Amino acid sequence: LGMFYTSNKPVLRDVTVEVRKGQATALVGLTGSGKSSLFDILAGLRSPCAGIVSKTDGKVGYLTQEPILMFGTVSDNARYGGPEHSDPTKDHSCWPKFPKAGIDGATHVGKAGSALSGGQKQLVAMLRVIRSDTQIWLLDEPTSSMDAETERAVLDVIKIESRDKVVLMATHRLAVASQLPRILVLHGGRIGQDGTHDQL
Repeated sequence: LGMFYTSNKPVLRDVTVEVRKGQATALVGLTGSGKSSLFDILAGLRSPCAGIVSKTDGKVGYLTQEPILMFGTVSDNARYGGPEHSDPTKDHSCWPKFPKAGIDGATHVGKAGSALSGGQKQLVAMLRVIRSDTQIWLLDEPTSSMDAETERAVLDVIKIESRDKVVLMATHRLAVASQLPRILVLHGGRIGQDGTHDQL
């Protein structure tokens, strides 16, 4: 990636990121360091004004900071993007491992998820990504609205379900980053550090 500009100001400069299958990687950095911009580019939602983007071929599952839910039930939303004729809260092995947090497959989410809390919306969105037919997961603050217990349980599910996936997870939480085998530190629009939690 050469340069990506916002309002004529470069946000990302000479960013090279290589993430292998089975090596879930945390992306950390100060607010405004370019984490979400990088995800938008990798997901094909934005184009850099200069430079070239190169990524592993494959479908992308993108969980944004504010999950987008449709009117309907939890099952309706989790089903989107995956097998059409199945109930993800009944036919997918990961759902029983998720903390229910007061919801089940029949729970109505309301308009744009208005009937759910932030953490509940993130649970539904995470289930959607896990059961989708995607090889690359871009997870932008996927547990930011969850309590510590729910977060730990969801991270355990992610680790198991992503063993054959390419996973890049942006987070501000040290507790989350420290559980992943690799951490990239984005600073000033560049990757400043790269290593394990102990190394950094």
